[in-house]
Amino acid sequence: MSNKNNDTVEVVEVEKSEVALREESMLEFWQEHDIFNKSLTAPAGGAPKGDYVFYDGPPFATG
Repeated sequence: MSNKNNDTVEVVEVEKSEVALREESMLEFWQEHDIFNKSLTAPAGGAPKGDYVFYDGPPFATG
């Protein structure tokens, strides 16, 4: 490079993808409705109710 003293950095702005925008709106919804904390409270029967269950850790081959 011939311009060793040039500290200028070019910044290119790009639009957020549809997935990124959807993620932002989903996180906002979760925060407004306190979804995560609600998921931590177990019902009286002990088994979780509803369509979703949060597991600790990533999925793995042996289940």
